Amino acid sequence: MATNENFVFIGDSVISSVYGDGVCDARKHFTHQITEAKPVNTTFFGSAGQRLTTFPYPYQYKTLTQSYKALEFMHGPFSTIRLVCVMIGHNDWVGGARIEIFREKYFQMMEFFQEIGIEHIYAVSMITSEQADEETANVAGHYLQDYRDTIQSVAEELGVEFIDGTTLLIEGEGDPGFRYGGVHLNADGHVRFAEELLARFESDGVVFDSYS
Repeated sequence: MATNENFVFIGDSVISSVYGDGVCDARKHFTHQITEAKPVNTTFFGSAGQRLTTFPYPYQYKTLTQSYKALEFMHGPFSTIRLVCVMIGHNDWVGGARIEIFREKYFQMMEFFQEIGIEHIYAVSMITSEQADEETANVAGHYLQDYRDTIQSVAEELGVEFIDGTTLLIEGEGDPGFRYGGVHLNADGHVRFAEELLARFESDGVVFDSYS
């Protein structure tokens, strides 16, 4: 019997919506770009303000936890998850999450994906934000780079794939801007983000076939 296979992406408002043109068009979202380019099914779990840690907005932590734990029910005999890709952490920095707590929650999430048997797991650190964000410590005294380093450390410890977000969406001469408001992806950003993720997946030997 054919098995329906999915690529699942988890993130916050940086990648959850298409910003800048006044209209949120799902066809411009990077997940749609991926399904247009490859024969795969994609599912996106994300919303504005999504975070791993509870302070100061507990409901957003619960939302993310419920989202990623729902993957266990998508990964069964008739519908499986071949790949999960996570880019989360910007709002944990904004909310002043302590690094040790963020690491604990991130580790638990990635370990959960391993335990339910997902073949390809990607941890993506946050893309470069506007300069003010990069140079500002939060109320806990941590910088965005501290959370990126934590994500890389967890990925290395668990043996999951790591993508350095600061190497993505680099704007060269002649490129359109990829961000709206310094951090959120606009339509061009979604196209480039899809292209860069697909290039990495292909180089890692990920098979693009929704039915097997």
